[in-house]
Amino acid sequence: MRPVIPPKKITSGGQTNTIAVWSKKLGVSPQVINGRIRKGWSIEKALSEPLKKLLTTQEKKTHRYESVKKYYATDKGKASRTKTYRKYQESAHGEAKKAEYRKSEKRRDVQHKFNTSEKGRKLALVYARTDKGKMTRKKFVTSTHGRAYRLWNSARLRSIKNGILFTLTRERVQKAIEKGLCEVTGIPFSESGGARGPYTSSLDRIVPSLGYTDENTQVVVWIYNAAKGDWGHSDVMRLVRVLSEGISEENNNVYVSEGSLS
Repeated sequence: MRPVIPPKKITSGGQTNTIAVWSKKLGVSPQVINGRIRKGWSIEKALSEPLKKLLTTQEKKTHRYESVKKYYATDKGKASRTKTYRKYQESAHGEAKKAEYRKSEKRRDVQHKFNTSEKGRKLALVYARTDKGKMTRKKFVTSTHGRAYRLWNSARLRSIKNGILFTLTRERVQKAIEKGLCEVTGIPFSESGGARGPYTSSLDRIVPSLGYTDENTQVVVWIYNAAKGDWGHSDVMRLVRVLSEGISEENNNVYVSEGSLS
């Protein structure tokens, strides 16, 4: 189709003027009016159609974002996005980014926010009742990380209830649990006796009045912690010395040697 040649004068609304005059009246450049007529527009439309607003850079970004969002809301867009996302996750860069995110503070904050929300608690209760949830909990409780968390959280709750200073970090407890030895006696930890078994790990405040801090807390076997109570280390050692003097040679199979008690 050959383009229409614009006339020298245009009549609209009972007025006849040149394109230059119409341009001044309407505030539209002559090139725009000529271009519209060449495309086959009617005279009325060529003079009355408003100009399209030129978008700013930010408006273009917003428009592009809305278009993409609308596309991904469709079934075709969802399938495309899922395929692209899986391909990226399986790539080396995706795996590295995923591992980096798991160790980040942002991920911990997001996880904590969800776990403490009403929805997170409901899902946790439902999951805990399933066989998989029970197995997961059992595995976690018996792990070094689980034992460390149990000790740390119990001490934290007791501190809140009794108004005791608590600045103990979970990392401090976990490092001691991973070593597997009582920090006072050197006896290996054994969780077979339950939460109050004689050689179960427990938290002891060196000076009870100073609260739970990294410097004032030690991870010890429960039998030592129970014997110490609210007293001091010297009182426990005095009791051990008295008891050890009555042990015969055939029963002298204690973990702590006599030399380490002096």
